[in-house]
Amino acid sequence: MLVLGNTWRRSWRAEAVQFLQQLTVAVIISCLSVSICAETDLLYLRKGPGAAFPVVFEISSGSELHIVATQSDWVLVRTGSCHGWLPVARLSAGPGRSAAQVWSAAQASHKGKLQLEAGTVSNGALQVGASYPLAADMRAAVRFERKHNGDDSFHHLTLGAEKQLNAADRIRWFGFAGVGVGSADAKSSYWQDEDEKIEAAFATLTTDIAWRANHALDIRLRLQYQQAFDADNAGHPSAALIWNYNL
Repeated sequence: MLVLGNTWRRSWRAEAVQFLQQLTVAVIISCLSVSICAETDLLYLRKGPGAAFPVVFEISSGSELHIVATQSDWVLVRTGSCHGWLPVARLSAGPGRSAAQVWSAAQASHKGKLQLEAGTVSNGALQVGASYPLAADMRAAVRFERKHNGDDSFHHLTLGAEKQLNAADRIRWFGFAGVGVGSADAKSSYWQDEDEKIEAAFATLTTDIAWRANHALDIRLRLQYQQAFDADNAGHPSAALIWNYNL
């Protein structure tokens, strides 16, 4: 009887330990699942239309959201007294927004991707350009600059990439790097010091401080530097005032 009692107690303890182990594993898995679901279901509303803007609110994807405006791949939404920007890809039908409204926002996000710009440069030239998104916060850009002033004339074309580096409320900061080709008239000293017309290849670096006037217009202060690969008068710093329009 004593042997049977000890055997029964050992068996009961083993079953109890096994049950507790299984229960512990189940609780851990359940907690992880809840945590993962909660993280996935959160929507992060940002202060502006871009990943560089800070997160201002975290809300559940099931919250009531009202679509206010769209810009590029971002949509401005309102929930209660709070509002913020959300990637349009994270928006789905739910309380406050119908499937038709979500579809309209997605369609509108395809607009406004092309940006055109024009402005004046401190060297007396006129600069125009266009850009198109390559990836998040990165755009392919083409710029043309021309000065026509009698003998002191030049023009050049630049291709490169522009990246948004930082953002705060209505102020944004951009960087650009590119390469280009240009020519200067014989009596212009832009690319050379001798009395002959010259063509030159060059690299360009610029930084823009942009103020967002409204959803479509940026006014930018541009600081730029051009360095020719083979010319007598090779380096040219300048500044420009640029109006950038989001179509």
